[in-house]
Amino acid sequence: MRPLSNRAVVDYLRTELDAGEAEVLVLAHELRADLVLLDEPKARFAAELLNLHYIGTVGLLLLAKRMNILAAVRPILDDLRTNGFYLSDKVYQAAIRRANE
Repeated sequence: MRPLSNRAVVDYLRTELDAGEAEVLVLAHELRADLVLLDEPKARFAAELLNLHYIGTVGLLLLAKRMNILAAVRPILDDLRTNGFYLSDKVYQAAIRRANE
C-alpha cells in the first residue's frame, strides 16, 4: 500500500464522495494513472475535474469481451444484479446489445 501525499484533497473530495472513492482519485492523480475504475456519477465528475480517464464496471466487462477475455457479459451482469449491484434496465439492455448477446 502506498500512502497518499495529499490528504487535504482527499478530505475535500470526501465532502461529496465516500473515503474509498476520494482516495482512489487522489492516488490515481498522484500516480498519473492511465485509467480509473469508477461507477458513481459524482466520482466520475471528480475524475473529470482531475483530468483522469475512467471506465465503469460495464465498460470494463465489454472491453474484456472485445479482447476475448470473457466469452459472455450477460451472465456476469446478471450475477452482479442478483448480488445487489445497481444497474438500470436501460444500461443492462444497452450492454447486452453492445456485446451482441
